[in-house]
Amino acid sequence: MILLENAINTLAENLKSVDYGEAFTTARGNIYRTRGLPNTARLRLDWEFSNDFLDELNRDTVIDLMLIQASVDLEDLIVNGDTENYDDALLKSMDGSIKRGSVPEYIEIISGVLMEDPKDDLIGFTLFITLYVRWK
Repeated sequence: MILLENAINTLAENLKSVDYGEAFTTARGNIYRTRGLPNTARLRLDWEFSNDFLDELNRDTVIDLMLIQASVDLEDLIVNGDTENYDDALLKSMDGSIKRGSVPEYIEIISGVLMEDPKDDLIGFTLFITLYVRWK
């Protein structure tokens, strides 16, 4: 899904250019914060990595790994999302293509923040995303 790939690439560029815990917002994101846009979903994606694993990788590699999984999760949401029939919090956050009977015309990740939470032998990362989808 090229539209989603472009949105993830933009997210990657933004996350790699800021410090952990620092939010970034595109111009459209400012609009979202003042008045909610239709067809948006606020998502929380969590990961935990061992310190040993992180010692072997640099920050950009960790972000790349998280974004690969995030793109899989977001594609699942865009295709299979159903606000009524799923117990899964991610899939319940937005109606997807199957339920709508249409495909996305435009996808943008309009804001995001990456938080780091050190815990004993693990480091947790949470990626908060605001996703906007315009449907055909």
